[in-house]
Amino acid sequence: MKTKIKSIAEESEDCKLAFESSPDAKFIWTCHHSILAEQLTEPWMNRVDYILNEKLENQRAVRLRNFRPVRVELPQKFIEGNKLRAEGRKLWAEGYKLWDEGDKLLAKANKLRAEGYKLWDEGDKLLAEGNKLRAEGEKLWVECLPELIKLHDLDWPDNTWNGEGIF
Repeated sequence: MKTKIKSIAEESEDCKLAFESSPDAKFIWTCHHSILAEQLTEPWMNRVDYILNEKLENQRAVRLRNFRPVRVELPQKFIEGNKLRAEGRKLWAEGYKLWDEGDKLLAKANKLRAEGYKLWDEGDKLLAEGNKLRAEGEKLWVECLPELIKLHDLDWPDNTWNGEGIF
């Protein structure tokens, strides 16, 4: 580094002047501390404001010193690679959006599944109670079947009942 890091206010002013003097810059140096060069994706002032308001105070001057517009021609491979990375980030964002939608649907499904299990449990109780009542009813029905057959024959003698069915 050729010059000593200045105050945050001075580095902020120098950074703004650099961008104002290169209004057509499409790429930037060290927008993020570990990425040397990348494409400008939003107004440069947004990043300056972010550095000034969100980054650790002891890092602000250094970040502002290094955040600059690219004023030289970059290698074509870098430009092509950057384009592919941007397309990849877009697909990544779309993928995360789909994941989020899937998470919401799964959450709804899990809620519905839990409600379904609760209903199944309630249904199981009713089925058990119903089976018990059916068994009791079947027992009573079997006990009175001989009497029912007599009553049936008395009431409707022209029937085809054979003791098990009408066929």
